[in-house]
This record gives sequence, structure tokens and C-alpha cells, in this order.
Amino acid sequence: MGNSILDIGVSGLLTAQSQLQTTSHNISNAGTPGYKRQQVILSSNIPQSSGAGFIGRGVHSSTVQRIYNQFLVSQSLQIQTQSQALDSNYAYIKQLDNMLGDSASGLSPALQNFSVLYKTWQRIRL
Repeated sequence: MGNSILDIGVSGLLTAQSQLQTTSHNISNAGTPGYKRQQVILSSNIPQSSGAGFIGRGVHSSTVQRIYNQFLVSQSLQIQTQSQALDSNYAYIKQLDNMLGDSASGLSPALQNFSVLYKTWQRIRL
């Protein structure tokens, strides 16, 4: 773009148009689950050097970025990771409990058999 007042005005209008489009996009998706609002990031155009100093050349849209709280996102990911680890531990503990707690072949019948054998051995020994 040039450096005339019309070019500067056009750059302002174009950035305002991109902001309006982003706003309408945000409004259209307000009810969409998981949607994150967006905002237009503006930057000033590189000024032109002149004998009197630098003359501005308007504005442009740098990028469009989502608006979200990074702290909450990282906390959510950390909690999901911990939850999956606990679910995995629960599955292993449940298998162990099913194996040892079985009334037919678990730990309890084995201990009872050992107790009977030990008592029998004590009677024989005496």
C-alpha cells in the first residue's frame, strides 16, 4: 500500500471488516459446544521514513487467534492424565482382587488349608 491518506483509510476499513467478520463468526458459533472465541490481532504497517521523521502507513490484521485460558487447559489435561493413570491402576487392582478373593481358588482357601496342615503337623509333632 502507498502512504496516501486514502490508502491509510482503506487499511483501516479492511481491518475493521476482518474484525466484523470475526465477530459474526463468534456470534454464529456461540452455541457450538467446545467453540472458543476468536479475536483479530492488529499491527501497525511499517512507517515510511521522510525528512520530517516517520509517517504512518495504516494498520493490518496480523492474525486471528483463539481466546482461551491456557492455565485451565493445562489443568484439564493434567487431570485427564491422572484420571487415566488411576483407571489403569484400578483395573490391575481389580484383577488382583478377583484372583486372590476367589472363594474357590483364592488366597483364603489356601490359608485355611495351610492352617489345617499346620495344626495337623503340630499334633503329629507332639
